[in-house]
Amino acid sequence: MTHKSALGRRTFLAGAAALGSVTLLPYAARAAAHASDVFTTPAGDIEVFPIGHASFVMKTPKGVVYNDPVGDVADYSGFPTPDMILITHEHGDHFNVDTLNSVMGEIRFW
Repeated sequence: MTHKSALGRRTFLAGAAALGSVTLLPYAARAAAHASDVFTTPAGDIEVFPIGHASFVMKTPKGVVYNDPVGDVADYSGFPTPDMILITHEHGDHFNVDTLNSVMGEIRFW
């Protein structure tokens, strides 16, 4: 990494943090605290809660989306039952049948 690219990255992060658009806390710490990032849209707020690696819960005005639910099902306690579950691919760090079955609720595959 060159000095110029390091400086550019620091400048971007500092500016983005000042605007509130980038979270500087580590992902794992935010997941453990069930902390969210909030994105305000004309249709209402969208909250994104990191869970781990590629897993997150997203609350939208239209429903709740779980992305790549893996890991301990207790990580999803306190969140509403999902209206939709997205699975990006079949690798074990993105897809786990036991976790999926535990968080599905009344969702059925179409």
